Amino acid sequence: TGLIAAAVAFDQLVKKAGDFQDIAEKTGDTAEAMASLAVAAGTAGVTMDSVATFAIKLNKNLTGVDDESKSAGAAIIALGLDLENFKKLKPADQIEALGKALNTFADSGQKSSVIEALAKGSAELLPFLKELGTEGGRQIILAEEQIRLADEYSDKQAKLRTEISLHAQAIVSDLLPAVNEFTSV
Repeated sequence: TGLIAAAVAFDQLVKKAGDFQDIAEKTGDTAEAMASLAVAAGTAGVTMDSVATFAIKLNKNLTGVDDESKSAGAAIIALGLDLENFKKLKPADQIEALGKALNTFADSGQKSSVIEALAKGSAELLPFLKELGTEGGRQIILAEEQIRLADEYSDKQAKLRTEISLHAQAIVSDLLPAVNEFTSV
């Protein structure tokens, strides 16, 4: 059973590393850059999926031309950041800049208002942004190549599991006429 547990743990660790590639594809940043946010997220009890969702919403709100876009732009300026330069940053860099800027404000309801103006439903990320804005900040532990290899392995394993499942379903389906015949007798 120890060997089976080790194999399962291996697969789970590889999948988690490979997930950063999926996050990178969703956000438009590198997998390594997004993974560099993971320690702050884990310390604050925030999932990387929440961080990715925030990055996507923030990007949408900064490139749109609706009221949410105007609110996001105003929030960036209120934080003392240059809006045009901020828009040019990659998602992980934008998030880091927000964390550092937010840490110059006293803890209050204003922080929640600013985050909500940037991306609705993102106030839960305040502990993460606070952690990110401290001296620990971003930490590069997983390299781009490691993440790429993990993602490739995970994708191959997922494909294999799906193929095996489909073959098993085909075999069972082929047996149905005999099973139906047997049950009707």
